[in-house]
Amino acid sequence: MKIYFPNLNGLRFLAAFSVVISHVEMVKMVFGEDHIWHTRPIKMLGHLGVILFLALSGLLITYLLYAEKKHTKKISVRNFYVRRIVRIWPLYFTLIILGLFILPDIPFLDVPTPASNLVAQDAWWSMALLYLLILPNIAVKAYPAVAFIGHTWSIGVEEQFYLIWPWLVKLNKHVLNLLIAVIVIYLIVLWGSQYYVHMHPESRPMKIFHEVWLTTCIDCMAIGGIFAWIYFHKKHNILNFLYHPIINIGTVVLTISMVAVGIRFPILHHEIYAFLFSIIILNFATNPQPYFNLENKVFNYLGKISYGIYMYHVLCIVIAYKLVIMILGQHNNILLYILSYILTVIFAAISYELMESKFIKLKHGFSSILSGDLAKKSKKL
Repeated sequence: MKIYFPNLNGLRFLAAFSVVISHVEMVKMVFGEDHIWHTRPIKMLGHLGVILFLALSGLLITYLLYAEKKHTKKISVRNFYVRRIVRIWPLYFTLIILGLFILPDIPFLDVPTPASNLVAQDAWWSMALLYLLILPNIAVKAYPAVAFIGHTWSIGVEEQFYLIWPWLVKLNKHVLNLLIAVIVIYLIVLWGSQYYVHMHPESRPMKIFHEVWLTTCIDCMAIGGIFAWIYFHKKHNILNFLYHPIINIGTVVLTISMVAVGIRFPILHHEIYAFLFSIIILNFATNPQPYFNLENKVFNYLGKISYGIYMYHVLCIVIAYKLVIMILGQHNNILLYILSYILTVIFAAISYELMESKFIKLKHGFSSILSGDLAKKSKKL
């Protein structure tokens, strides 16, 4: 069985692209250059790029688990784990090992970060252990940021989602109720821990727990899962409403406008954006009369290497900044942006072609359903 949703690679690239924009400004701030990192749209852009990734993952993974359950009458949790491992772990551990043990010793890549003060302390090894155990979302809240790998917190979030999600879908006959329950429980714990921290500001463990729970964003993935449920069960009344040109085009225009202005909601901020993103994803991927199209060779390839773009981009921005200073003797904003994107795409492409693609091929032996690029490629054969 083969499942291919168009435009998802393009959306993945746009999500990664937005994160890079945000982090270029962050790197400028770290090096003491003029920057707009603290402006709301720029700061939101990077985080919302991650929310788009998470909503897309929730929708796609939930749909594929549904399809596997229908096609094979079961869900192989073991095969699911293997597929996720061969896709995520090689690049993740490559960057973590580089970021912890190799890059800090290269003078050209020196970055002024608080984590450098931990190197001679026992705390550094505790922090490193969290990264190596794929708990970077805990590491970034419990310890100072580490250059080149702090953004991997979102990979930890996704891996923890993958750890529990196949079991929940496999063992629960009423997945919609499960998805709603996940959202409700997440919010109750979030608001409860927030209230406790407000009442007991001296409690560092609870503060760390609250911040880690906040970044977990499992409710955003569950929101994506609800839209997978709607599409899989062909809820035509809902789909026809979501496919309507006013809803389709209006959601895209509204979301872009909100991000450009920097609209931040006092409550349910992530959830509202995850809801809007899920409508956009569903329309791009499944609308029989699409009004937008990202399905072309350039976006498909950039989306295919978007994991590498996300993982390598901070390193590439720092290299670009150092090169600009070395060549021109001063900072140049336009050249920094151009060089940052060029280097990031080059690093990601090399990583994909020489390493990641070799591991991705291993997914064939553990897949009863081919999806994404594997499904598209097999259709051409």
